[in-house]
Amino acid sequence: MHWAPRRAKSRIHDTELSTLHHRTALAQSGGSVSLKNAPAPMSQASPAQTKRCRLNSTDFNQNQLNGEKCGLELHPWNCFPGKPDVPGRLVLDLDPGPGVSFDDIVRAALELRERLSRLGLIAFCKTTGGKGLHVVTPLAQRKPRPLKWPEAKAFAKDVCRQMAADSPSRYVLNMAKNKRVGRIFLDYLRNDRVATAVAPLSPRARDGATVSMPLLWKQVRAGLDPMTFTIRTAPALLASSKAWREYREAERPLARAVKRPLKSRAQ
Repeated sequence: MHWAPRRAKSRIHDTELSTLHHRTALAQSGGSVSLKNAPAPMSQASPAQTKRCRLNSTDFNQNQLNGEKCGLELHPWNCFPGKPDVPGRLVLDLDPGPGVSFDDIVRAALELRERLSRLGLIAFCKTTGGKGLHVVTPLAQRKPRPLKWPEAKAFAKDVCRQMAADSPSRYVLNMAKNKRVGRIFLDYLRNDRVATAVAPLSPRARDGATVSMPLLWKQVRAGLDPMTFTIRTAPALLASSKAWREYREAERPLARAVKRPLKSRAQ
């Protein structure tokens, strides 16, 4: 487990944060929990003690410890559970540059979903708790030779490269800030062995105490406001949400998708 200091920008009630960490931990380990089973509030911590946690764990006790240690953000690896050398999902991060509206991000997520579907993959979407969206595709294990990270990263890059080539005025693969003005950075770099992405339901150390919220695709539409998903609103929203319930059943082998030719959206 690797820790790095991260100052909290919001005053967050310990009980609310502890509850959400409990849910996040179980989401990472495939479990579920009701609010009445939430752990006791975390002890008071100064901003200097607030942490951003990068982890590779599906163990509930370890994840609960992150909350007790005031780990505000959870950033797990994207490997298959218990197998750090095997990709468990693709995460494509839609990161807006200056002048890009959130409706533009929504349109990009829907286009990315369409492209992945044409390749035989099933995509899910979540807010990042920041300015963008994550499009996530669960991967099935390949036997007898497991999928390798370079294959996953190369595939993610190819999908993003084709998308940028089709609409160069809207998308860019270069992360340089001066290249992103009015365009969306298609970040495929999350798909590497040591790369991380913020976990579903993880709180963010941002104004408003936002949460990385799993969404149904019908929610991914014009007018979506990621600031509505916070540590205070998320528990009630989760109680009635069916988002990502088919995640495990949606795992697909990447090998089949790699064999399909990448086509422009017009084809």
